[in-house]
Order: sequence, then structure tokens, then C-alpha cells
Amino acid sequence: MKNLKSLILLLLIINLLACSSTPTSPNQVDDKAELDQLSTADNHRLTVGEYLILREYKLPIPSIGTERRHISRQLGDTKARIIRSDARVLALHVRKRDKETRKKTVLFKVSYYFKNNRLIKGPTITVPN
Repeated sequence: MKNLKSLILLLLIINLLACSSTPTSPNQVDDKAELDQLSTADNHRLTVGEYLILREYKLPIPSIGTERRHISRQLGDTKARIIRSDARVLALHVRKRDKETRKKTVLFKVSYYFKNNRLIKGPTITVPN
């Protein structure tokens, strides 16, 4: 019995030493990603909340350089209302109807910025006061 206890204790000590002395090699890949490293576009970062809002309302999250007509086609499937459309900006409102008063209220505004019909920034979300 004494030999069994000493054998278990010896194996436990060897295991602890092996686990604590294993250095991480420089070739080892760290597959953990920080939240701020996740990006949907090259020039800006969306928060998780913004990403989920855009996905819930089926708004496009294109990458930089996407053509304007491609984004416009994707907007056809949404409930968003275009409030400004010119050569530089495509802005839209997402509205919600109040069940009691039956009035529509603006939840947020989404803007896409273009240069030469290519996306340079966006989507950016602003919430009205």
C-alpha cells in the first residue's frame, strides 16, 4: 500500500513538472482571436452588436471595393428605406412600427460611402437621439 501511494505521488509530481516546463514553440500557431481582430471590412471594424443588427435586418456587410450596384441589389430584400442616394453616399433608415400608436419610428441609419462606384467605407450605423 505504501508503494502504491509513493508511485501515485511520483507520477503526479512528474505530470506537474512536465506540464509546467513545456515552453511554447515559436512555430506553434495561436488560434485564439481577440474580438477586435475580427473584421468584416478592411478599413473599419464592426462591433458584435452592430454586426448582429445588420444581420437581423438583412443589410449587406460588403468588403471594401464592392460595386455599388451589387449592394443596391442586396438592399432590395430588406425593409430599409433609402433616404439618400447620390454618387458618394447611400444612406437608409430602418424603421419599426409602434404597436400602440401605429407610428413608424426610426431605429437607426446605415450609410455606405463610395468613390467611383466602389465602396470605400461602410456600413456605418448611427442611432438617432
